[in-house]
Amino acid sequence: MKKWLFILLLLLALPLLPAAAQTSLPRRSDPYVNDLAGVLSSESEARIRAWLQDLKQDRNLEMTVLTIDRVDDYSATHTSIENFATRLFNTWGIGSLPDNRGMLLLMAVDDRAIRLELGSGYAASYDARAEAIMNEFILPRFRREDYEGGLEMGVRAAIHMSTGEWPDGAAPTVFEQIGNVVGQVDPMGWLIGIGGLILSAGGVFWWRESHRCPQCNQISLQIDSTVIEHATRYSEGQKEVHKYCPNCQYATTELRSIARISDNDSNSSSGSGSSRSSGGGGHSSGGGATGRW
Repeated sequence: MKKWLFILLLLLALPLLPAAAQTSLPRRSDPYVNDLAGVLSSESEARIRAWLQDLKQDRNLEMTVLTIDRVDDYSATHTSIENFATRLFNTWGIGSLPDNRGMLLLMAVDDRAIRLELGSGYAASYDARAEAIMNEFILPRFRREDYEGGLEMGVRAAIHMSTGEWPDGAAPTVFEQIGNVVGQVDPMGWLIGIGGLILSAGGVFWWRESHRCPQCNQISLQIDSTVIEHATRYSEGQKEVHKYCPNCQYATTELRSIARISDNDSNSSSGSGSSRSSGGGGHSSGGGATGRW
């Protein structure tokens, strides 16, 4: 009798085993890019990693990109991408205390959803900025199934949102500006989109001129930098900016200051207002924005 009872209980438990196996979170094998869904080429992944390494090195700000197939692969019960991102953010401890200004860009390909999760050091006003990144930089490309381009633009825009500066050599080009408009605006609204391009032309012009070689006048200048002294919340840092033109071999090195790490709004929280993590890394209260395509 006991034997049959044991077999019956085992049969009843079998349907629960797959769900139990789905409760583990993705493993963070890399501090910057974990492309578990395989949407990035090696070249794109290298670019994103370089931008995020510079962000950490120059500003001591941490951002992680994660792509997965679907949220339910890691949850015993159906959950939203928002709840999943917050739990993952806090488990991984993205960012550092006391600033809590880490960021997580989470893409669930089969769910057709992407989430920019923000650390609790960002004020609630940053939720609207994160939403603008979704609408202006990421979703137009995702709707064309340009996942690689959307993730790259999302990372660049998130860095700009957090620091006020684009990654070195990665400000939006005029072609990317046009791509945004084409991806978002229907033919009846193209005039509005063209107006937006005109307004942004100043920034595009600045980017082109900053990459114009002073020796051969070609827009071919390559720019990178080496940090000499890291910025802190209390003092500026310094970096060497290297410029090189492969067209005429022009080369120069300039010493520039790195702005202090801003603590504006660092004591404000976004999202649900949960308390900060007591240790082990950064914490999110659920602030950020979600996009679907």
